[in-house]
Amino acid sequence: MPTTDSPAPDPRFDRQARYISALEQLADPAPVTRLSGAQSLIWLIDEWLADETLPGPTRHAEATALIDSLCAYIRSPYPMAPEYEILSRDEPDPALSEEDKRNFPHDKAEFDAEVTVRLTLLLAVHTRVIGTRESPGPWSGFAYDFSGSVFFYPVNLSGSYWSVPLNMAEATFCADADFSSSTYLADAIFNDTVFNGDVDFSHSTYGADVHFNKVHFNGALNASSTIYEQGVSIQGVCLQEADLSGCLYHGNTWIDITHHGHANLSRCLYYGEHIDLSSSYLQGVTANNCIYHGKTRLGYGDGERLADYSRSVFFADLEHDETTFAGPIDYSHNVYYGHTEIIINTYQGDVTMRESIYLGQGARLTYNTYEAKADFGDCLYLQCVPPPEGEDYGVGNAYGVFSGSCYEGPVTYGPALFCQSVSLDEVQYSTPDNSFAGCIFNPAVRNTFTVDYDSDYEAEIRAGYPVGSRLLNGSQVAHMNERSQHVRELAETLLQAPADSEERWAIHQQILAVCNELKQWAYAL
Repeated sequence: MPTTDSPAPDPRFDRQARYISALEQLADPAPVTRLSGAQSLIWLIDEWLADETLPGPTRHAEATALIDSLCAYIRSPYPMAPEYEILSRDEPDPALSEEDKRNFPHDKAEFDAEVTVRLTLLLAVHTRVIGTRESPGPWSGFAYDFSGSVFFYPVNLSGSYWSVPLNMAEATFCADADFSSSTYLADAIFNDTVFNGDVDFSHSTYGADVHFNKVHFNGALNASSTIYEQGVSIQGVCLQEADLSGCLYHGNTWIDITHHGHANLSRCLYYGEHIDLSSSYLQGVTANNCIYHGKTRLGYGDGERLADYSRSVFFADLEHDETTFAGPIDYSHNVYYGHTEIIINTYQGDVTMRESIYLGQGARLTYNTYEAKADFGDCLYLQCVPPPEGEDYGVGNAYGVFSGSCYEGPVTYGPALFCQSVSLDEVQYSTPDNSFAGCIFNPAVRNTFTVDYDSDYEAEIRAGYPVGSRLLNGSQVAHMNERSQHVRELAETLLQAPADSEERWAIHQQILAVCNELKQWAYAL
């Protein structure tokens, strides 16, 4: 019998014994016993973290061991998981054999019982990682390794705050999954993951690198209104509609998804130096009203629905080349500050590039094939930054370059103001419907207009310029050059301003005002 001087029992020994017992219960064939083991594991984690008699590192280490065991159980294979489509129903599938129909009530009861065990563990994680940077959840500071797990039940981890890596690599989500409104301070790893239901990553913040390589989204994808503070790497297949609109990308971005449903990438803001959006859009893409601060490469569109890249601003170089667009495409109302290459494409639907402003080192729209209508009207071509020494961004250093393109449908070039030289050499017209009405050229620079010898029709040329166009006189050229120089000075200041500054956007608005004033002045002559 202990005396009054005997030390109190060390609660750590009791917890270790209960931990061993919980693991044994989790391995028991009876679902009710496994559920009891799951609950014991959760209580033990909370007890360790609440024990203020122990140093913080000790509490964290003990809780880590239990959380690792919790994750290991969720990762563990379940023999009936492949039968999710059958056993998640309330009634047996009529296509089942008679024997399987007889076994269905028993199998479903076993299946549902295991779902309860695993959801109990996952719910404990979820409720304890809900939080913010200012107020993280009590379990937010632990690493969770769910790699290779098969989630044969709906997953809800919305509103979570993860301050260490979350590993979902090679996991399979059989039902819907919700990761919305979450914050990830460390790497979020979803490589080789399969989502068979709808998945929601919207309104989240990623503070570290994002890894979504070789991911299969078999349901609808919602990753809208999300902030990426570091680099982004997303590659995979999406079979349904995808909403990636309203996102903010601070680092380099690589997104290469084959979209079998419509994709929405509108209202996005990209700050990284390199932006590669080499996705394929089989059912159209909406990517309008975006702002790109880094060198950008746009994706491919093989479907018959609209590819909309309109009303966007490109503060650095743009590449959009060597692809076929089966449907219409809209590049209208864009502003280009960098070298623009939209080349070697085939457009089977209507193309509009109306009301765009080209301010960068070159505007190269060469060797494209337009099988339907092409509209370049109401554009301004004004070079703000000369090409680097030794670089030739056009043909003979021409600024606006349309050379080598083939127009199988009607094409409209005007009205437009070409402040710098323009080259339309070796162009092919399959119809006589090519209009330069309202085009205004600068005669002080070299402008060339020739057709390929295989062309069915020619543009009507008089005195070296297309019929319907006009030339500026000497005083008008001087005024245009004065206004153009003002734009160049503003653009130089703009490109030196930080990308995320209000100063850059304010100067951009000034440039737009001057450019529109210049166009309207020219049109009114």
